Amino acid sequence: MMPLLARSNFIDGLQCVLSGALFGWQKIGAIVNLGSYYFVGIPRAVLMAFVLHIGGKLGIICALLVQVLCLLFITLRANWEEEVSNSHNTMNAT
Repeated sequence: MMPLLARSNFIDGLQCVLSGALFGWQKIGAIVNLGSYYFVGIPRAVLMAFVLHIGGKLGIICALLVQVLCLLFITLRANWEEEVSNSHNTMNAT
């Protein structure tokens, strides 16, 4: 059980960091969260638990992994120079 928990906690830590990087884009984060858990995690857990009879514990890890990969892709594809410019414009407007 400990190796499973260790993997889950490590992936969850990555997910938390990447979610924090998308601070201004909550809608995108919500869509990724919804898609990864409801369209990947739950069906995978049901398949593993009731069809393959190996337990559904890995469903949450699959959902976390999909979420981390999607958030990493979004983070790497972001134009951070534009985001810095928008941030400076917002700070100067107040």
